[in-house]
Amino acid sequence: MLLPNKGHYVWLYLKSIHDHDHAGVDVTLAKVRSKFWIPKVRKSISMIRKRCVICRKRDNKCIGQQMGPLPLERLQPSPAFSYCSVDLFGPLTIKDTVKGRTHGKAYGVLFNCMSSRAVYVDLADGYGTSSFIMVLRRFTSVRGYPKKIRSDLGSQLVSASKELKEVIQNWHWDTIKMFGNGNGMEWEH
Repeated sequence: MLLPNKGHYVWLYLKSIHDHDHAGVDVTLAKVRSKFWIPKVRKSISMIRKRCVICRKRDNKCIGQQMGPLPLERLQPSPAFSYCSVDLFGPLTIKDTVKGRTHGKAYGVLFNCMSSRAVYVDLADGYGTSSFIMVLRRFTSVRGYPKKIRSDLGSQLVSASKELKEVIQNWHWDTIKMFGNGNGMEWEH
């Protein structure tokens, strides 16, 4: 039987066929053509599928997280801590072992191997350049001198308080870089 492609009853019939199982265009078209011939029915079925909320939810594709390009150090196999990143966290409240009642502040220093993701954690007694260089010396005496160290400018600490802003401005980045350059390290921040 031949039916017109436009008309309210034809639209309702196509919608009822589609709503029965929310199948694709080809399956719905086969069901319609088993009983009726409707010219240009594929376009009408596609329109019904586009307006169907259930089909739109089911056919929606998940959006994946976009990643930035990885540094070359992460992709090349290398000995542990040849390429590492460093970050400071804290302050941590510590108790003096000699004087039991006195408390002080210490900062954690986290060295992270970029190729193996191994972690080395140490404590710095202050937030100054000399304290950090002492931690860096302890790190290099245990793990050897890395080829490259990446660090940020302490932005997580900059926003923490005015006091820490002043401390970071007093850091002598040239001194830290000179210590590394003298031992064959490259520093990037």
